[in-house]
Amino acid sequence: MSNKYYFEIPEANVLEVVRAASFTEAKQIAAADWLPYWSKIQWLNHPQISKKATLPTSTATAADGLRSLNAQM
Repeated sequence: MSNKYYFEIPEANVLEVVRAASFTEAKQIAAADWLPYWSKIQWLNHPQISKKATLPTSTATAADGLRSLNAQM
């Protein structure tokens, strides 16, 4: 079973979701693509960070979010 782990990189206008069996695995997957931004990653739904930060499941993609942000500019 895989869980969804969400993270953002505000400076790069990135909102991503990683499917993984554990938070450790999610970090490994994220690092494969986003290692240059590792110090900027903010995990949004890990229980050790904050239960209040949990995002609801959505069919929206990161690209949808970026289009929305760009439309507001």
